[in-house]
Amino acid sequence: MEASFRKLSSISPAAVKGWYNKSTGAPAVTFICTDAGSGVANCPAPVVVGEGVNQTISSGVVYDQAGNAAVPVSITGINVDLTPPTITAAISPVNPAPTGWYNIAAGPPTVSFSCSDSGGSGLAGPCPAAVLVGQGGNQSVSRSVSDVAGNTNTATLSGINVDTVAPSILITAPAINGTYVLKASVASGYSCADSAPSSGAPSCIGPVPSGSNFDTSTVGPHAFTVTATDPAGNTTVLRYNYTLVYTFTLTPLKSPAQLGSAVPIIWELTDAQVGVIRTLSTLVKLESVFNGATPAGGCVTSLAGTYQTLFSQPNGATGNSSFRFIGPTFQFNWDTTTATVTGTGCYTIKISLDDTTAKMTNPVQLK
Repeated sequence: MEASFRKLSSISPAAVKGWYNKSTGAPAVTFICTDAGSGVANCPAPVVVGEGVNQTISSGVVYDQAGNAAVPVSITGINVDLTPPTITAAISPVNPAPTGWYNIAAGPPTVSFSCSDSGGSGLAGPCPAAVLVGQGGNQSVSRSVSDVAGNTNTATLSGINVDTVAPSILITAPAINGTYVLKASVASGYSCADSAPSSGAPSCIGPVPSGSNFDTSTVGPHAFTVTATDPAGNTTVLRYNYTLVYTFTLTPLKSPAQLGSAVPIIWELTDAQVGVIRTLSTLVKLESVFNGATPAGGCVTSLAGTYQTLFSQPNGATGNSSFRFIGPTFQFNWDTTTATVTGTGCYTIKISLDDTTAKMTNPVQLK
């Protein structure tokens, strides 16, 4: 009674876009065998389909009790991928600065990804592109990848700290290349900030606390240096140079004077507290500058002309000139016989001091 013998098959659950994935689970093929005559001898058990592409599950030959055979039935094109793709994240450079931050020295980090799929369906698209991590603390970078079957996986790197912006420094006092009088009381002024305070406020360290008087104890060049360091380890150093000088008061030189005579050059040096400076070593060099013949309008102060050294450290004075301190002033007696080479005309005296300044006297007419 072969005609009474039949065999059916079914698969469940339903596929999603042609694939069975981790969400649907592995499908099972079930066979239903019936026979109206002698009865079914061997109906195949359900088959759980494993991973694979375009698979076929066949019932094989089924017999009834009378030995009649049914034609095998099959389900074809079964695609099963239960394995999510793999995605891993790596950061470069691997190690931040000792502070735990990626700072200017370490450089901003890049998170890159590598992907693969062993489930059989293959990746649905390219692996995510690398990510350059921006400014911020305790950041996370996550990217996901999917396979053709619809399985998804995600990789995450957390706790990424990035601060690659150096702090800034503002110095308001001393002024850059400023000039101040010896022993003046001048309050310092400075502050530090961070335009991108990812890691927090920077430290701000100067020679003295901001608002306190900076050093004015000695003449000459000085430096005022402030250092700012943020918690990420970024450091900025700002240096302002300033100079401390004497208060210089000149007694006008006698003019006209006779060529060959002694011309006194008298000046006073004081500090900001009106303390008189007495040290002869404050004079570094004293020079006469011959400005030329006397013009119709009279002599004018000028440093253009022929120079002659009248005094220098440590050589002292030339000719019969002399230099001494007669409180509260310094007095240099210029022996103008040193000017006989250039002769009569207009002269300006240049006084160079150890505070790095150079002073000019009023013009002297030698006749």
